[in-house]
Amino acid sequence: MEVCAPSSLRGLRDRALLLVGYAAALRRSEVGGIALRDVSYRSAGIALTVGRSKGDQEGEGTVIGIARGHGATDPVQAVRSWVAAAGLNDPSEPVFVRIAWSDVRALRGRGLSGEAVQEVLRARATQAGIDDLDLSGHSLRAGHATTAAEAGVPADRLARTTRHARLETLARYVRPSEALRDTSSASLGL
Repeated sequence: MEVCAPSSLRGLRDRALLLVGYAAALRRSEVGGIALRDVSYRSAGIALTVGRSKGDQEGEGTVIGIARGHGATDPVQAVRSWVAAAGLNDPSEPVFVRIAWSDVRALRGRGLSGEAVQEVLRARATQAGIDDLDLSGHSLRAGHATTAAEAGVPADRLARTTRHARLETLARYVRPSEALRDTSSASLGL
């Protein structure tokens, strides 16, 4: 997360956006749709309410837990720092908003679009030197699923966070991980 300098408003926002999107396995439109009222701080992390989404067309909402992280990768502290620096205080305000070109104030009132979330991800990947990964706004969600599966998280527990109703759909996210785990190319001595 060194590319998201905490000394700039844009860096604070982007750090919080990327960490929350990844930790909660969010779709890019869901990231842009988070309002301040959707973020409930708890001792163990954040209880994030995700409203209307692809998997919840009725808008009933789903609560996703985001555990505290460590240092620069703590999504809870990243959100707290961003919200404080941006001066967000109205519960109906979007959490992730545009920033003035001068990087001195948040342009409050309207959340980032899914395309803008994708642009943030790609720009930060380029800065980090990993722009060859063909990242998209969906990569936060897919990255969560793949990394959790590699860490041995059971599929039913993973599906509760990703909000996949069918494990077959979830398996499409995890398959690239399996392909790398059992590839014979690892035995070629390269």
